[in-house]
Amino acid sequence: MKAELQAGTEGLRTEMSAGFAEMRTYVDVSVKSLRDELRTHFDIVAESLRDDIRNMFDWMKANINGVTTRVDAIETGHGAHLATLETRVTKLEADRN
Repeated sequence: MKAELQAGTEGLRTEMSAGFAEMRTYVDVSVKSLRDELRTHFDIVAESLRDDIRNMFDWMKANINGVTTRVDAIETGHGAHLATLETRVTKLEADRN
């Protein structure tokens, strides 16, 4: 009876080892498949993010250039206005004396 038990135990161990090996192969294939799928999705998201950042950079650059042009125009206009006021004040001071 003991010999039958040992034979049954050995058979069970062999069967379990084969089952574990088969399950391990299935898990490895599944993990690799999921990894590849996730990598593909990540690459797509990363490329989309790069495009969005590039578009935002271009938009900001265009707006900054426009603001710079407007500020330069305002400064030029203020400079001319200030020169006119200086001339008027100088003339008023000269007339007063």
